[in-house]
Amino acid sequence: IRTISCGHLDALVNWLHAYLVNCGAPLNFFRFDRFAVPATMDTSAGKAIGALLERVVTLVLRLLRDPSGEVQSLAVKSLGPLTTKVKDQQVITIVKELVTSMEKSGDEQLRGVCSIGLKTVMSALPAVLDNAVVQLAIKESLVPLLNMVISHSDDNVRVEACEVLTEMINNFGSHLTNHHLDLLECMLFSLSSPQNTLRKRASQALGSLTWSISPKYFASLLAYLLSRLRNATIFVRAGATTAETEEQLETLISNHALLQRPRLTTQLRQSATVDMVKTLLQCLNVVGRHMLRAPNQLRPVLRLLTIILRQPGSSDSDMDDVHELAIQTLETLVRFCPRALLPTLPELISLLCERLVYDPNYDYSASDDDGDRMAVDDGDADVYFDDGDDGDDDYSDDEDSSWKVRRAAARALEAIISTYPEKTSEFYVNIAPLLIKRFNDREEPVRFNIFSCFGTLLRQTRISPSASTAFGVATDSFVPVFRPNDGFPQRTATLNAITQSSVMELQSQLKDPTSPPSRLLALLPTVCRSIQRQASLSLRRKSRSAAPVAGRGAPGIQHAAFMLNRDLALALPGHLGDQLNEILSLVHAYSLDPSTSNTVKVDMIDLVVLLLSTHSADYFRPNLDILLQLAVWAMKDPFYRVALEGLELTQLLSTQLRSLAQESLVMTPFAPLAALLEANDRDLELKEKAIASAAVFIGQVGDLIGPGLDKCLKVIYCRLRNELTRLSAVRAIHIIAVSKVPLKLDTFLPSASDELATLLSQSDRVLRLTTVRCLYTIWCKHPQLVGSKCLKTVLDLVPRLLGSEQDLQTAQLIIHLISLLLESDVGGTSGQRVSQFIASDHFIQPLIGLAHSPLLRGQALEAMLRLMRAIGKHARTNEQDHMLITLFLSRLLGPLNGGGLLIDSISPPAIPSTTLHRDALPSLAQCIAELLAELPTSPMAKIVPGSVSSVNVAVDRLIAAVQNSNSSPAEVFLDLLILGELGRKLDLSSRLDLREIFLSCLSAQAFVPLSEDHSPSPRSTTTGSTLAEQVKPAAALGLGRLVVGQPETLLPFLVDRISEVATGYLGGGGCAGSATSVLTTRPGPQQQQHLYHLLQALKEVLTNLAGFNTTNALRTHLDAIWSLLIASSGLPEEGTRSIVAECLGRLILVSPRQLINRLRQQVGCVYRMAMNRSSLIALAIWEIGSHHTFC
Repeated sequence: IRTISCGHLDALVNWLHAYLVNCGAPLNFFRFDRFAVPATMDTSAGKAIGALLERVVTLVLRLLRDPSGEVQSLAVKSLGPLTTKVKDQQVITIVKELVTSMEKSGDEQLRGVCSIGLKTVMSALPAVLDNAVVQLAIKESLVPLLNMVISHSDDNVRVEACEVLTEMINNFGSHLTNHHLDLLECMLFSLSSPQNTLRKRASQALGSLTWSISPKYFASLLAYLLSRLRNATIFVRAGATTAETEEQLETLISNHALLQRPRLTTQLRQSATVDMVKTLLQCLNVVGRHMLRAPNQLRPVLRLLTIILRQPGSSDSDMDDVHELAIQTLETLVRFCPRALLPTLPELISLLCERLVYDPNYDYSASDDDGDRMAVDDGDADVYFDDGDDGDDDYSDDEDSSWKVRRAAARALEAIISTYPEKTSEFYVNIAPLLIKRFNDREEPVRFNIFSCFGTLLRQTRISPSASTAFGVATDSFVPVFRPNDGFPQRTATLNAITQSSVMELQSQLKDPTSPPSRLLALLPTVCRSIQRQASLSLRRKSRSAAPVAGRGAPGIQHAAFMLNRDLALALPGHLGDQLNEILSLVHAYSLDPSTSNTVKVDMIDLVVLLLSTHSADYFRPNLDILLQLAVWAMKDPFYRVALEGLELTQLLSTQLRSLAQESLVMTPFAPLAALLEANDRDLELKEKAIASAAVFIGQVGDLIGPGLDKCLKVIYCRLRNELTRLSAVRAIHIIAVSKVPLKLDTFLPSASDELATLLSQSDRVLRLTTVRCLYTIWCKHPQLVGSKCLKTVLDLVPRLLGSEQDLQTAQLIIHLISLLLESDVGGTSGQRVSQFIASDHFIQPLIGLAHSPLLRGQALEAMLRLMRAIGKHARTNEQDHMLITLFLSRLLGPLNGGGLLIDSISPPAIPSTTLHRDALPSLAQCIAELLAELPTSPMAKIVPGSVSSVNVAVDRLIAAVQNSNSSPAEVFLDLLILGELGRKLDLSSRLDLREIFLSCLSAQAFVPLSEDHSPSPRSTTTGSTLAEQVKPAAALGLGRLVVGQPETLLPFLVDRISEVATGYLGGGGCAGSATSVLTTRPGPQQQQHLYHLLQALKEVLTNLAGFNTTNALRTHLDAIWSLLIASSGLPEEGTRSIVAECLGRLILVSPRQLINRLRQQVGCVYRMAMNRSSLIALAIWEIGSHHTFC
C-alpha cells in the first residue's frame, strides 16, 4: 500500500472485498496494528487509503453477521486494533453499528457478538481526558445502552448492555461525570429486576461506579440501599422496627436528587422481597469497600446490619441466607474500614459470637458433657475421644442452612483477629473460649473455618523479638536446638524465626498475666484436649465412613485440627511439655494407620521435628521409643518426601541421645539410615539428604556404632567421587571433621583430603568454596591426617584461585587456608614446601595483584591482613626466611619504587605510578603495616644490607620519604597512611617527629618538605600547593589512627591542637559552646581547611573509640571535646559543619543519657545562630539514621 501507485489501489480494494466476502475466515491476515499512513504520502494516495480503510471497516462489520462462529470471533478480535488505526468518524460508525445491532437485531447470536465487539472497542479506546473520539463514542452509545438496560424486552440484551456499561465505567469513569445520575438510576432500577443475572451485573456496575461518583451521589446510593432494606417484607413480617414512615421517606427523597427520579421513588415506596433483600445486601457488600468515602453513613449501616442479625431465624433458609450476607458485609467493613469500626468492635464481636453458636436444630449439651472424657487404648495404639452418643455424628438435615451463618461468623471473626493485632490479648478473653467450644460443630465447613480462625489467633500470638531484648542477657529458659548446617534448607521454615531473642521476649511477656502468650498458656490444657479430640482417629474413621469416596486420599477436617498443634508450638515454643504425651501418642497412632495419606505423614513428622527443636530433651524421655519408631517408620516409607522428613527427625534425635543418656538406642535408627545411604535407586534429593544425615549422625554418636562407622565412611568416599553427589559428600566430610566425638578417621581423611584437593580445579564455584572450607577444617582439626599429595595439589592450584578479582570470596578462603598453614608451622618436608611456595613468584604475583586491587575490602581485606601477620611471624621465627618481609615489601611497593621504605639496592624495577589505583592505597597501607608491625622495635644483631631491620628504622625511612622533595604524591599519601596504621598497632607516642610530620602536612599552604637541617627544599610553589591538597586527607586519617593507638597520651595533644586552631577565629568572649559564642572574624580558606582536616582526624578517633566499649581517655576529655564541637558548629563552611555533626553524633555514644539532654538544650536555645542549629539538626538526622539503641 505504501509503494504502489494510486491507479492500482482500486484493484487492491476490489480484491480485498472479494477475498473477505468469499473467503472470510482468515481475517487475521490483515495486521492492523502494523498499518499506518505515511506522513510523506501525497494527498491522492492518502485519500485512497482512507477510502480503503472505510471499506475495510464496512467489511469487518459485515463479517460480524457471518454464519460461521469462527469468522465472527476473528472479526470481533480485529475490532480492537482496527479502532486504534481508523479515523474518529469510522470509530463512531463502528460504535453506532454495534449498538444498533444489539438493540434491534432479532438474532440472539448476533446480539451477543455485537456486545462482545462493543466491549472490545471500549477497551481499545484510550482512557485520556478530553479525547474527542472517546467523548463521541460515549455520546453515541451511553443513552441507547441505558434504555436497553431499563426497557428492552429481552432479558439477555439487558444483561449484555449492563456488562458493556460496566466496561465503560471501568475505563472511562471520569468521562461520565455528566451521566452519573443516569447510570445510578439505571443500575438501582435493575436491582429490582426479577432476573438474578441482571441483578448481579447491576451490583458489579455499582461497585465500579463508586470509584468515580461524588460523595454526594455516594451518600444517595447508600440512602437508597438502606431505605429499601428497612422496608423489606421479611423484616416487617418478623416484627422488626426498621420500616420508615411516610414522612421519613418524603424527607429522604427531598434530600437526595437521585431519589427524586420517578422510577426510584416508586421503588422506595414498595416493600422489597426476600430475593431483593439478598441482592441489596450483596450490593451493599460491594459498595462497602468504599465506605470511607462517606464515613457519616457508616453508623446507620452498622445499625441496620445489627438489627438484621438480631432477627430470629425462620423455618426456611431465606433468613439464614440474609444473615449470611449481612455477616459478609460486616466482614467487608472490618477489612476496609478498620479504624472507623474500632469504637463498635466489642458490640460486633458479641454479635458475631451469638451467630457463631446459632444452631437451632441441634443440642450440643449432651456431647459437651461427655466430650471431655478421653481415653487411650494402648492395645491397638489408637487414640479416641468419647463424644457421647455416636448417633449424634450421623445427624444430618439437608434443609438446615444455619451452618452458613456460623461459617460466615467464623470468617468475620477471623477478619477481626487479623485486622486488629493490637487487640489479641482481649480476643483470648471474648473470642478464644467460644472458638474452642465450637471445635465440635457438626458441619465440617464450619469446623474448617473455626480452625482457620483459631489458627489466625495463634499466629497473631507469635513473638517477634523487640529492640529491648535484642541485646539482652541470656536466661535459663529454652534455647533453640543447634541444627548442623548440612547444606539443606530448614524444612521447618518458620523455625528460623525462633531465635534466642524471641524466646527471651516470650519469657518477658509471660510475666505479664494480661499478655497474649500468658492468656494462651492459661487456656493451653483445654485447647490441646479439644484439638486432640478433633484430630483423633475415631472421628477420622467416622468421617470417612460418612463419605468414603470423596475423602479418600485427601487430608480432611482432622488434619486441619491436627495442624493447630504446629501453630501452638510456634506461639509458645518450649511450653507444651505437659501436652507432648497426647500429641506424640496421636502421631504414633497416625503412623500405624495404613490409610494415612502422604501429606499427613509429612506434616506430622514436620510437627515432631518442630517440637523437638523447641522443647527441652527431658520432655521426650518417656516417649523416646515412640520417636525412634517414628523415625524408622518414616525412613522406610517409599514416598521420598516422607523419607526426607524421617532423615531430618533422625538428625535431631542423634543430637539428643547423649543428653538423655540413651546411647544404647543408637543402633535403632542407624540401620535404616545406613540402608538409605547405600541405596542407589532412590531420588537424588533423598541421596543427598541421606549423606548429610549420616554425617550428622556420625558427628554426634559415631563412636557408638562400631563397624558401621567404617562402612558409612566408605560410602561417603564413594559419593565424593560421584559427580552428582560430591557436593553433598564434601559438606558431610566437613560435618564429620568438626565433630567433638573421638572418631577413628586415620584411613578416611587422608584419602578424602587427596580427593578434595582435586575438586579445587572444578568450574563449579559452590563446589570450590565448599571444598576450601572443608580443607580448612581438616587442616585445623586434623593436620596430622593430611598427606603431602593433598598439600602439593592445593599449592599448585592456589595461584589460579587467587588470580581473579571477580571471585574475591574464593580468594579470601584460599588466603585463610595459606595463613593457617603458616600459623600452624608445619614441620618437615611439608613445612619446607610451604615456605618455598610462599617465597615463589608463582604465589607472590597473584597475591600482590590482589593486594593492589581497589576492590580489596571487608572480609577479603581481613584475610589478607591475617596472611601478612602470618608471614611476618613466620619470618621472625625462622632464620632462613628472615628476608621474607623485605621480599613482600618490595613487591607491595613495586609500583611506587619502594615508597621510600626500601633502598635502591633491593627495590624492584620502577613501575609507573598510574598502575596503582588511588582507592587501593588505604588497604595497601594496612597490609604493609601488618608486615612492619612484626619487626622488632630495635635493630637486630645481624642486619642484612638494604632490609628493614626494625620498626624505628621503618618509621625513620617513612618520615624521610615524606620530607623528600622527589617523592610523588602517591608515595607521600601511602607513607602517611602506613605511619598512621603503625601508630594504631604499636606504641609510637614517644616519636615527637611523627606528630610533627602529620601536623606540618595538615597546616602547610604549599607542601614544602624539609631537609635534615629544616631548611625548605627546592620545589615550585604550584607543585607544592597541589601536593598539599592531595596528601592532607591521608595526614588527617593517619593522625587520627595514631591517636587511636595511644589515646591516653595523644588524645589531649589532638584536642589542644584543634582548640588552638579554632581559637584563631572563634571569639574568646564567651565560653566555647555557650549561647554567646559567635564567629568574630571570617576565617580564611587555609584556616578552614586546617580545622576541617583536624576534625577529620578527631572523627577517626571517635569512630574507633566511641561506642559501647569506650576508653577512659575519651571519657576524661568528654566535656572538652563536646564544648569544642559545639563551638565549631556555627562555622560558615558546610563541609566543616557536617564533620562536626558526625563527630557529635559519635561522641553521644560515650554517654547517651547525659549528652542527649545537652543536645536538646542546645537545639532549643533561641540565641543560637541558624548555622549552629543546622549542624545540630544534621547531628540528630545522622543519629537516627545510624540506628543506635540507647539504654
